[in-house]
Amino acid sequence: SAGQKYMDAQFLADDRILKINALEKAAENFRRAKLLYKEFTALEKLLRNYPAEINFDELVMRQYEIGSLFYAGKRESALSWMPWIKEEDKSIEIYEAVRRHAPFAKFAPELKFRLGVLYLEKGKVDEALEAFEEISMYHQGTQEEKFAAFELANIYLQKASRGDGDGSWGRKARATLRKIIEKYPDDKEIEWARQELKTADTLNAKKAFAIADFYRKRG
Repeated sequence: SAGQKYMDAQFLADDRILKINALEKAAENFRRAKLLYKEFTALEKLLRNYPAEINFDELVMRQYEIGSLFYAGKRESALSWMPWIKEEDKSIEIYEAVRRHAPFAKFAPELKFRLGVLYLEKGKVDEALEAFEEISMYHQGTQEEKFAAFELANIYLQKASRGDGDGSWGRKARATLRKIIEKYPDDKEIEWARQELKTADTLNAKKAFAIADFYRKRG
């Protein structure tokens, strides 16, 4: 109840300092009441509206902790008098917010990989692709870079097999698989990479054959 009253206060207040104080108090009380999504919402208002007047890094880290609890299976009751009815998973929403606030934080590779996995579970392949490609581009040398490379190779192969107009997906698949084989020769999944490289080469050969056939028929 205190948390909600503080949220009302920040909505009604004209004074900037009062708004910040009310939001900080709201987040504190929601945390004590174990209402993590409401705590996240209060923190998000602070981070979006008053980034220079708060401990930005600390609040972002707290958001990441909340997102990780939801990722690990935390669910909150939708109705206090019906605790068996649970809210939906908030992991993606929270992780997306943290990613916007701190794209290069120490925990960013892990966050982006988890986000990619969550996107795949929801069937959002293009969003997953973007998350894994970010890891490959900006977080080289991390453990997540290796995991992301395997995920990227798999996504590229799937896209190439469904229709690859200019052959770009096939080329990306082959380049990624060659990188995996060269960089992680002792990985337990390396035989999968070698086999899938043959599959990618076959897809590329079929594409080249189809183009050649098209030109032959055109004279």
